[in-house]
Amino acid sequence: MSINNQKRYTASRRDDLESVSYMLVYFLKGTLPWLNLEYKNKNDEDERRENIFKKKEETTPEMLCEGLPEEYLTFTKTVRNLGFDEEPNY
Repeated sequence: MSINNQKRYTASRRDDLESVSYMLVYFLKGTLPWLNLEYKNKNDEDERRENIFKKKEETTPEMLCEGLPEEYLTFTKTVRNLGFDEEPNY
């Protein structure tokens, strides 16, 4: 889920593409920075969502794509910088 979706903004193409970038990184690395976070109360869904959101916000594209080919970083940066109505350069 994109950062904007977690902020409860209306989803657009940029959000779909941001989610795709997370999936690609996950497929290549086998993990994402916000997976396997420690929680005080494992049954508290609100705490879990908030921790994931904070980790996503603090994770730069450079951190996310570290060790991957440059194209993944370019893609992630591009989709994170798209405006709501902006059409991606497919």
